[in-house]
Amino acid sequence: MTRQHPQTIAAARLLENLSPTVWAALEHLRDEMRATDGYGSGGASDGGSRSTSTTSTTERAAMALDALVDQSSEIKRTVTDIVALIDSLGRLCQRAISTRVAKPVAVLCSSDGLTGADEWGDPACTNVPRAAKGGLCDACSMRSSRWRNAISLKPIRSDEVDNLRSFRFDIVDGVASAWGQPLDAA
Repeated sequence: MTRQHPQTIAAARLLENLSPTVWAALEHLRDEMRATDGYGSGGASDGGSRSTSTTSTTERAAMALDALVDQSSEIKRTVTDIVALIDSLGRLCQRAISTRVAKPVAVLCSSDGLTGADEWGDPACTNVPRAAKGGLCDACSMRSSRWRNAISLKPIRSDEVDNLRSFRFDIVDGVASAWGQPLDAA
């Protein structure tokens, strides 16, 4: 079952209840416009005399008709704006859903190009390397160290580079991530 945002549910209910109200208002305004024909309601006809008002009944009827047309137009404009906002919200949500942050490619342990790698390296190793081990996982680093000891090569210290690659690991929220990039690839 899909969860829905409470305000979205409330907005949908408002729109659902608003639809008949908008329709009724537009129908009422159409009926009023038909009834307001611009000639007034009649009354005493003394050949063009005016009442005590400064406008004639025809002018008042025309102004009333104009006000009804304005109300109808305002309702239609507002409905059009609501539809545009809903469409915009839908597009914004679809964009947010389709936006994917690219996951960094995991740098896996690799002994390629390192001294004696053809003897101690494991080309099938898929472990995540440690930055302090020059891009090797613990197991491969231990095999390299044992091989170096066996052939009387001095061990690689943290202040020596030998031919181990230098790695840069990203720090995310104060923690070194397991996703590193060799410095020469950066």
